[in-house]
Parts: sequence; C-alpha cells; structure tokens
Amino acid sequence: DWKSQRGYSKVDEACLQAAVPANGYPASAGNGWNCERGYRRSESQCVAIKLPANAYLDYSGGEWRCEDGFRKQGALCLTALN
Repeated sequence: DWKSQRGYSKVDEACLQAAVPANGYPASAGNGWNCERGYRRSESQCVAIKLPANAYLDYSGGEWRCEDGFRKQGALCLTALN
C-alpha cells in the first residue's frame, strides 16, 4: 500500500494535486486541506472569523472566546453579571 505526499490526494492509482482555497493549506495527513489561523472552513473555502468587541481567537485559531469579564451570548461578548 502507498500514500500520496502532502498536498496531493490518492485517486485510484494516481496522486492528484489537491485543490486548496485561498487562506488554506494542505492537511499534514491524509487528503484535504485546513484553514489558516483566523479562518474557518465553509464548504470549499476559508472564510475570515469575525471577532466581536472584547473577543480574541482561541488557541486553535478557528474559534473565538470572550475576554475576562465578558461572556459569550450568540455572536457577542457581553459584560458578565456579578
């Protein structure tokens, strides 16, 4: 058995270059691609993550969290109640 190199997909008995969208990069293992930090996958593209006021990207870079003193409610970071 054999595998295609990074950036290529195994199709039948050949390796074909994978289609990677803007702001994406080939997956390190297997077929496909991932989005760069600050972007999320949406169908066949990478779209920018919209950060609300008082938010930051989490460790993975694919989601956001609210800063201390704020809580997530829908797409906003609101002042936390004491």
